[in-house]
Amino acid sequence: MHSPPLYNLLSYVKQNHLFILYCLGISLVAFAFEILNVSISVDEEIASLSEKPLRAWLHMDRWGMYVLNWLLQDGPPLPYINMLVGIIANLLAWLVCLDIWSLKQGNAKYAAAIFALAHPTIAFVYAFNQSQYGYYIGMLLAVIGVWVFIRAENRKVNMLFALALWVGALSIYQSVIFAAPAVYLAYILSQYLYRKNSHSVAVRKSIINLIVFFAALLVAVAAHEVISFWIRTTLQIDGRYHTIEQFYSGSFISSYDPLFVIKEVFAQLIGHRWYVGYLTGGILGLSVLFILRSIRQIPESRVQVLTTVLLLGSIVSPFIFVILTSRFWPARTMMALPIMTAGIIYLGLQQIPRGPRRWM
Repeated sequence: MHSPPLYNLLSYVKQNHLFILYCLGISLVAFAFEILNVSISVDEEIASLSEKPLRAWLHMDRWGMYVLNWLLQDGPPLPYINMLVGIIANLLAWLVCLDIWSLKQGNAKYAAAIFALAHPTIAFVYAFNQSQYGYYIGMLLAVIGVWVFIRAENRKVNMLFALALWVGALSIYQSVIFAAPAVYLAYILSQYLYRKNSHSVAVRKSIINLIVFFAALLVAVAAHEVISFWIRTTLQIDGRYHTIEQFYSGSFISSYDPLFVIKEVFAQLIGHRWYVGYLTGGILGLSVLFILRSIRQIPESRVQVLTTVLLLGSIVSPFIFVILTSRFWPARTMMALPIMTAGIIYLGLQQIPRGPRRWM
């Protein structure tokens, strides 16, 4: 039995209240220490002595974070409130992802929730008390944008709303936008895994949808750039943050190292960079094998090729900054990694054969 659509909130909460409490419990067990412990880092000290809201956000083209800073934190950092908002926003993003994928419920979502809400990289993000709440609000906007886009079809209003959500996500923290392709590619992949009699018409439609999706993302990026330029010009803000300027200027290309990119992405995936990460990487690897086994059972070769590309695309989406720039980035630039990992594990667990014959 499928859960009701997420937009029917009352029935959704009524039917899924135990799962929601379970997810909240995961977050609290993993990160309650950050709520109860007030750790003041150099970032918090500087922020507490600076003007509010921080104009530095505008220097980084993060005017959405500037607005959140003005609305929610017009004073010294508040670790309790910020952490709680971050946990709730991350939980909501995960619930929206499950609604997007619309797969069988069962036990898979309970197992996958652990990786979505307690992935080792999340601790590195929560450590930024003065900004992590905004990061997860941004990721929530990016994921809701995918939810709206899928339901847009030919409705221009819905498409514009999805674009607005993605621009809002970019304005808070640019790298959260990579959650959108990770979730959307997993969504299309899930459609084929549960409809193995797919034909060429469906493949053609999927390719068109992919083109429209990535075109819409590029439009959102361009719109964010235009708005950011207007804000910097109007408020007479000189230049912008050096890494953002280097990214858009293409200065990283001169020292591009494909071997570094492959090694770095692989290290992130297997958990080499994170504490207790190897367990996560191992389970992710097994899930990929289960999915590949299901892909091999699809009768049409063109569908096999498409689904393999979708799987690979979803997996590498959190690492787009690394792939484009060939340099190491902090964990917060790969905020889509927990959602992607949980999604692939969710899909993979659904592919385990039921009954007496099981493939391991």
